[in-house]
Amino acid sequence: MSFRSGAGWHKRSGLPGCDWVEKKLSEMEYEEEGTITDIEGTLRKMVAGMGIRVGKRLKMITKQPVKGPVVVVVDEANTSLGLDIAEKIIVEMKS
Repeated sequence: MSFRSGAGWHKRSGLPGCDWVEKKLSEMEYEEEGTITDIEGTLRKMVAGMGIRVGKRLKMITKQPVKGPVVVVVDEANTSLGLDIAEKIIVEMKS
């Protein structure tokens, strides 16, 4: 039971006592980790070559200020993404 809108993260209730949060990749903070749950359709093929696919775990390493790129670790490899791309990737994290 999850939902998204253009603004921020949303809690998702799963099993009793277990809450999950979904955020855009661009909204993640330094060292947050999660699992990719959704990628905008037109973007899927482009980022698949970087190892970024639904179901993959990732960790935020660096987030540059003022619309700069984000750097994440996926499968032990650092990957840099523009903020516009990171806006279109949804990540689920345990709250």
